[in-house]
Amino acid sequence: MKCPRAVNLRAPDKKVAFILIFLLNATHLLLAGPQQSGHVKVHLISEVLSIKPGQTFCVGLQLLMDKHWHTYWKNPGDSGLPTKIVWQLPDAFVAGDIQWPCPQRFELPEVVNFGYEGEVLLITAITAPMALESGSKVKLAASVDWLACKEGCSPGHADLQIELPVKTEDLKINKLSIHHFEKARIDLPKAAPDWKIDALMNEDKIFIEMSPPLWFKRELVKVTFFPEQEELINYSEFQRLKRSSQGYILEIQKSKLSTKIPLRLKGVLFFQEGWSKNGQEHALQVDVPFHAN
Repeated sequence: MKCPRAVNLRAPDKKVAFILIFLLNATHLLLAGPQQSGHVKVHLISEVLSIKPGQTFCVGLQLLMDKHWHTYWKNPGDSGLPTKIVWQLPDAFVAGDIQWPCPQRFELPEVVNFGYEGEVLLITAITAPMALESGSKVKLAASVDWLACKEGCSPGHADLQIELPVKTEDLKINKLSIHHFEKARIDLPKAAPDWKIDALMNEDKIFIEMSPPLWFKRELVKVTFFPEQEELINYSEFQRLKRSSQGYILEIQKSKLSTKIPLRLKGVLFFQEGWSKNGQEHALQVDVPFHAN
């Protein structure tokens, strides 16, 4: 479930002052006051100023970590727990899955973890039902749990909520939050149909074959694969990138703990210089069937 593009709030100059006053008065509705738990500050941010019946909109959970502390991706790696959001929504509202940005790799003594440090926005798309009364207000609540780690670890919990008005007009962007969502979407894994990705497996290794499009003139270097499936690969083992007749092969050591081999390989391929023509899409979404090698 994806969030549709909302329209930017525009107004003639004579209305600018009124709109600014409205936004300032509505801030407490659109950005739920942050809560601190342990080494992480969290709050909910709405991307839109109001809800339209039957439309999909986005809400983000922002986590601000203390310096050198990190939280975890959907697959935390050798240890850790992913951040969990349990939504309490009005009847007939439907929340999608967390849209996870590409994680960072944290190498600690004897373990490798995947997650985020500094700041991260976890976006959720929510669809409103058609049967909503214009002029009413809707409360969106979420129970959030996370684990933050440095040398040691500290679990955190918060109960958060925001309230949004219901209007029949087109969705309008909340200018107080737009930069947070734009920044988060840069790091979201994206499909790259120009690239041909295949996955092969033998008893010990996984091979990801990457065939570039004709327009690709850069050289693939330092490609990292983050698997969604836990205990599929050896996280601490070096991932070897090699040239092939079709392009490139990333050779990855399987985990000795892997007992059930999935039918498909799911995860993210990260390349700092970008997979697209403009070089802005650094995280490539992978979801391909396994083939025997």
